[in-house]
Amino acid sequence: MKFKTIILCLLAVLLLAGCGKTDVPPAEEQVQETVSEEIQKPEKPEGKLYEYQLPFDMRWIIGQSSYAQLLQDIDEQDYKPLPPINDYYYDIEIVEDRSAAIRVTEQQRQAIIDNNLKLLKECQERYKNTADVEEAIGPDGKKTGGMEREFYLEWADDYSALTCSIIVEDFTPDFAMDDDARAMHLTMAENIIQLNRILTTDDIYAPIHVTYLNANSGHVLCDGLMPYEGLVFNGNDYLLSFTQDVAKSGDREGYEKIRMAVKETDTDKIIFTPIDHRELYPNDESLAMSLEDWEQDISLPLKDLREGDEFVLILNGEYAEDDAGGEIHYIDPVSITPARYYGEIHP
Repeated sequence: MKFKTIILCLLAVLLLAGCGKTDVPPAEEQVQETVSEEIQKPEKPEGKLYEYQLPFDMRWIIGQSSYAQLLQDIDEQDYKPLPPINDYYYDIEIVEDRSAAIRVTEQQRQAIIDNNLKLLKECQERYKNTADVEEAIGPDGKKTGGMEREFYLEWADDYSALTCSIIVEDFTPDFAMDDDARAMHLTMAENIIQLNRILTTDDIYAPIHVTYLNANSGHVLCDGLMPYEGLVFNGNDYLLSFTQDVAKSGDREGYEKIRMAVKETDTDKIIFTPIDHRELYPNDESLAMSLEDWEQDISLPLKDLREGDEFVLILNGEYAEDDAGGEIHYIDPVSITPARYYGEIHP
């Protein structure tokens, strides 16, 4: 299948969001009858419990014995139940189909982070090994070779960033990026790092800065603050990345980043006030965004919005397709990022 544009998001495999840390009374000891007797569990730590809200599918990562097992369970999740819970890591209560609450001690929280790091290193090794059988094609149409030494996946010690090199077999504007093992490893790395970032910072909406590099040149192909911004690039961007960093995808021509402040919130919309100079929407003192398409995106801090909260929206100057032409026009941004995070990587 051919795709003119690639948009890679954390939501490709798992719905991601943040977690909130709150004190909860110690839970009564419960025996997990479904846990196999073959599983050797350390003694469960005692101490003060903290509660974290996580996406429902994040349970597939926590406490996994290996990265290979994680991949198998994710692949079979449509017809395979969640593996038996190792209660050394957490007590779990299902909140709804897309969220869950975990209750852990500080020692358990650190155990989850450490185990995730082990999974991440296994993912890193798998990703590196995919370079053995691949050779990229350069702008001259010839295979470049010598890619393996530059084919890598790395992350910041505080889990605030992920950098990886990629290749595209067909460099034309209509290139295809197969949904193969490499794409899966990148997605899983983003998910694991995102979980550790949240548990490390205790920030309900903590993002990670993801950067894709051209594996042969080392130049930036695209980057974004996940899970808020998608990673967008096309074939022409890939060609350009052989000689220089790509600052903005060709598929984002005509789009502008506009800083806006929350003016008013409702159950079905947010009304913003643009607060910086802009060429787009110059005559609009207020703009509305429907929440219908965002209600399942639990990475967006919709429930915690306050008047004056600032966001950076990426827009193309058009109004939403369902805009009724009222006093306040509706917009449909391709991304919306809390300004407090945006400034960290886009000064």
